[in-house]
Amino acid sequence: MRRSGPPARDLVRLGRVALRSDHTLAYGARAVQLTPTEFRFVVYLARCPGQPVAFADLLAHVWQYPEGTAGVEVIRAHVRNLRAKLRAAGMPVDLIRTHRRVGYSLEPITGDRRRRW
Repeated sequence: MRRSGPPARDLVRLGRVALRSDHTLAYGARAVQLTPTEFRFVVYLARCPGQPVAFADLLAHVWQYPEGTAGVEVIRAHVRNLRAKLRAAGMPVDLIRTHRRVGYSLEPITGDRRRRW
């Protein structure tokens, strides 16, 4: 009999959102598998929930680009893909909030409100 390894454990929990050690984002009973970059992005945002994280900080710490070598389009493309995954899994896409000309934040949603984009 094969074992798939130790069970995933919650690394971060914010309201109904849990980030697990197996790179899944869980929202209540639903879960979606994240790429390593998506996972680093969400974990970095979770360090200060509800607070905007600047594009420059994200590029430096999540994507590890030296200052001035990449544009915000890199982040926007990943956020677009991440929101599509959330939507497909029936999760609220406003977990990731856009702060125009500033950056993004992870919003700790406690109720069951959903916004469709």
